[in-house]
Amino acid sequence: MIDENILSKIRKLFVLADRGTDNEADVALKKALELMQAYGIAKDDIGIHRFNIPVPSRKERWLCELHYLCAQFSGTVPLLSYKILTFAGDEIGVSVAGELFFYLKGEIERQAKNKKIKGRKLINDFRIGCVIGIHEKMKELGGWRDMQLKRKNFESKYFSNVKIQPLNKRLVNDHFLNSGIAAGSGINVSRQAGMKQAVGFLNGKKEMRIENYPSFSAQD
Repeated sequence: MIDENILSKIRKLFVLADRGTDNEADVALKKALELMQAYGIAKDDIGIHRFNIPVPSRKERWLCELHYLCAQFSGTVPLLSYKILTFAGDEIGVSVAGELFFYLKGEIERQAKNKKIKGRKLINDFRIGCVIGIHEKMKELGGWRDMQLKRKNFESKYFSNVKIQPLNKRLVNDHFLNSGIAAGSGINVSRQAGMKQAVGFLNGKKEMRIENYPSFSAQD
């Protein structure tokens, strides 16, 4: 039987390797791999998976809001790093979060295109409103409190040493924000979000690529 204290230490080292500076990351990754080899621990024993979404280095706020929303409703932890939005959690949770993110992102972009709004900031204000509208609608589906509890438990167990960065607040145009809220509340989430309390939002239509947390490809 694998010592849970050793597993916990390895998980924390991998989190540091993923989010630390270059030197910190290298040292943490080396130490984690040494512990795995010393105790005969395989990748699957770590129990943390991630789903990475590449984004521009200057992340648009609506994408960050959507990232957080999908984490809430899939029981995963949202992590922000340079050019990447990450969902960290169990295998099912990160698959659900990734699928939900891309579905809702596509629907929001479709709504914004139909509105024919001019101006990057106003379009993004509308998109933020869409996320808010979707959030309120999904809360009514039931089970979201269970997913929040799952996320918080996972966060406290594996990511207690990682600060989850709050989003920067800034002014938005109320007209386009409210227009987005109305549009977001009209997006069909019931088909996409088949809630099961122990799982999250699933529709089972496509496979998502899931990586163990973190990626071991360079070390295998």
